[in-house]
Amino acid sequence: MTVQSAVMVDALCAYPLTMVAPQARKHGTWWCHLFCEPGDLDVLHGFAKQLGLRRSYFQNSARLPHYDLTPRLRDKALRCGAQEASIFRVSAVMQRWREANEKENKV
Repeated sequence: MTVQSAVMVDALCAYPLTMVAPQARKHGTWWCHLFCEPGDLDVLHGFAKQLGLRRSYFQNSARLPHYDLTPRLRDKALRCGAQEASIFRVSAVMQRWREANEKENKV
């Protein structure tokens, strides 16, 4: 699978300051997510590294494993080949993650 088809960003969203980690507040309150389909985490981590993100920034959420991006990094991700994902696509990817996690837990 190519990076372009595996790595996505959702829309920017303004978060209340209280929801932003204290160490990240210097970057503002507008954030989005860099994420992938189930099975593509290695591609996601490689792409994040190209953006200059540390692996420690990865949020291994069962609902949607992701990296948080500032507006500037979102723009860079799109220039580097990430796909813009609509809310409908994000929802579909989250459903596939849910199914993958359920399948993994049954094994």
